[in-house]
Amino acid sequence: MKNLQELLKQAKALQEQMSVEQKKLESTEFRGESGAGMVVITVTGNHKAKSITIDPSLFDSDRDMLPDLIVAAFNDAVSKIEAHIKTSMNIPEMPNLFGM
Repeated sequence: MKNLQELLKQAKALQEQMSVEQKKLESTEFRGESGAGMVVITVTGNHKAKSITIDPSLFDSDRDMLPDLIVAAFNDAVSKIEAHIKTSMNIPEMPNLFGM
């Protein structure tokens, strides 16, 4: 029974840690780029776009590529969010209750 109580205690601590990390992530901004920096998009950790900057020359020369560049910049920002989550979430290993 003591193992189960310890497991529940660790699960609650983990849940609290994840809640704090989620709040931090929501307020963190990530910058995605494409076209060698010609399109830049800023996205929050909860995948909400905050701003986009487009080099004016794209409107004249590569107008047809613009939607693809915007999508690529957004995907770059999302990749950075995912990488940040993987490195920042330090989740402790749970004890093995079944002896395996």
